[in-house]
Parts: sequence; C-alpha cells; structure tokens
Amino acid sequence: MNDDSSADEVHLHTGNLTAEPVLRVVSLALRGLREGGLNGMLAFADVVALARDDTFVLPHTSQGRAFQAGLVDEDGRMEPGIAEVVRASAAGEGYDTRAIDPVTGQGEAA
Repeated sequence: MNDDSSADEVHLHTGNLTAEPVLRVVSLALRGLREGGLNGMLAFADVVALARDDTFVLPHTSQGRAFQAGLVDEDGRMEPGIAEVVRASAAGEGYDTRAIDPVTGQGEAA
C-alpha cells in the first residue's frame, strides 16, 4: 500500500505546507467574509490581524462572523494551521488588507 500523504499537501507562497482540504475550507471562509458587505470586509481585516498577531482581540462583531465561518473557536482563538493559510491569503495592512492567492502570492483571490 502506497501511503503518500504529501499528495494532499500544498506549498503556500510563504514557503510553508498546508493540507489541501484546510486550504480549500479556509479560502471559502475568507471569501464568505469578503463577500459579506462592509461588516464582512471589516471582519476579514480583523481576522488577518489576528492571524498575524495572536494577542489581537477580535471586535465582538468580527468574532461572531469569524466563528460562524469556522476560522476561530468560541473564545476567538485561531488554530495555527488556519492562521498560516490566512496570512498567506492576505496582503496589505489594517483595513487596506486585500485577498491574494495563497499559493502564488499574486493578484486578487477570486
């Protein structure tokens, strides 16, 4: 039996590996936030801030949206694997943060 688990891993542009299912789920969750109007875009920027600095405290509204999207637990904490994909999926700072392709690091993510 051939157990090649590396077939399920994806190289992010940051140089780190992630499981392909994690990449898909996190990418869909981030897209859902970005497409959620102004509050969704604010939540996206806050989630990126949390992924970059685990001492960042999500505002209440953003925490609720991030929890519903499955990006944080009920206490507003983010798993390291999710944080890595979020960091790879964003460029810019603060509310000027935009989505990029987490694998290539190029352009706007769809």
